Amino acid sequence: MYRPISCEITMHVAPEQERQMHRSGSILAGMALALLLATPATAADGDALNEVDELLTSAAEQRNVSKEAFMASLVAEDRFDPDQNVFLPSTLAVDFTEASPSVTLPVYEGIGPTGEPTYYIITEAADYEVAEMMGLNFAPKLVNGRDTGGSQEVTIEDGKLKFKGDVDFSPVRSVEPGPFPDTFPPATAQPGSVGDAEYSPLAVLPSGLVLNAIIIANSTGGHDNMLSIDHEKGTVVFKLLDGFQGGDQY
Repeated sequence: MYRPISCEITMHVAPEQERQMHRSGSILAGMALALLLATPATAADGDALNEVDELLTSAAEQRNVSKEAFMASLVAEDRFDPDQNVFLPSTLAVDFTEASPSVTLPVYEGIGPTGEPTYYIITEAADYEVAEMMGLNFAPKLVNGRDTGGSQEVTIEDGKLKFKGDVDFSPVRSVEPGPFPDTFPPATAQPGSVGDAEYSPLAVLPSGLVLNAIIIANSTGGHDNMLSIDHEKGTVVFKLLDGFQGGDQY
């Protein structure tokens, strides 16, 4: 049986060394404070909250319900049992049928680069208050995408997001395995939907608020895993895909 050994170490420091240590500690504390102050804030300001209010008001009008009723539908806590592990609060329904599982999410109408309707879902927000209001996952690191080639700046027109980039959903996804037994690489591989050079789901609003706003349908078609979309109800149904972690299927 092993017993933990404890000991006390006493350091004897000369007065000058002690002063230098105090000065070093003060410098390090100052550097830590400067880094803390330089970190982008994720608390929603008035402009960001006004933008969210515009989006929610417009979405409620499209559904012909009050804004309050729509917001309540995004954050209802009694739709799923805890053991079902549904982690996106705004999820409206999940079909757990093993043969064909699917998920129903709220869909928002936006405006494409040329002015035509485009439809998108929102899954994450960089701001905690916004995430709570809209039933989204809180992802503060999304702010690191600002002012980079990995995001797109969007505007708001008539309560709708207007995107600079868009997605072409017309290509048909196709994968044919290579000859057995060397099935990889595939004999043919054609990707499905393709975003243009301006498109990114990382949408930066004029206030600096960052949302993960994924375009899922427009005049060219719909997302490869989209099963149906109801414009009047403002809902979209997606096929759920299997995932694995630690050997367990999810």
